[in-house]
Amino acid sequence: MIPLPQEPSEVRRLARKARSEAKRQTQKEITRMNENKEQQNKLIQNNEKG
Repeated sequence: MIPLPQEPSEVRRLARKARSEAKRQTQKEITRMNENKEQQNKLIQNNEKG
């Protein structure tokens, strides 16, 4: 069965949705990395004091 062609507006909407989701995932990863870096910095500072 041949798929129906998509309207240009539907293609744009799906592309926007995919970009938005990619940005959201990237931001979550950056946030997680920053939190890990902060934790590591605290541990390093505590080890240097002790």
